[in-house]
Amino acid sequence: MNAGTTLSFRRLIWSVEYLVHSMNPENARLVRESWEAALPVSDELVTAFYARLFRANPALWKLFEKTDMKEQRRKFIVMMSEIIRVIDQPQLLVSEVADSGRRHVTYGVHDRDYEDVGAALLAALGEVLKERFTPQVRAAWREAYDLLAAVMRRAAAQASASGTASPA
Repeated sequence: MNAGTTLSFRRLIWSVEYLVHSMNPENARLVRESWEAALPVSDELVTAFYARLFRANPALWKLFEKTDMKEQRRKFIVMMSEIIRVIDQPQLLVSEVADSGRRHVTYGVHDRDYEDVGAALLAALGEVLKERFTPQVRAAWREAYDLLAAVMRRAAAQASASGTASPA
């Protein structure tokens, strides 16, 4: 990393540390508990997520045309589980989520796609959690997703601008 990239990464960490520390601890608890409740039906959750995502944004299907979706669903659950595990640990969270944002640039994901992903995730969680997806749980997930998307978007934009996107 050059000095400018290092400085940008430090700014990213500081801004995310502020966001993470300002995240309502109750919301972090609700995200963790609802994720644990969703894990027994994780394949259904991820299947619903991708179905909703591709329905909302059919162009994204092209990014997955040659993907083994069974393996992709497994990777999605592993990735989300790890993110949720470190949701209140800024150094770990930023590193993992920023790397993901840089990788997603190489996959062809655009900034505008993050809104569709967030909507699909919340809808899929609501579908599998049913009555457990209360307005409070929904708000907690919205806060968590907005945090994650902000980190990914910023890392992706920096990678695109500097030409340092992580290889797929």
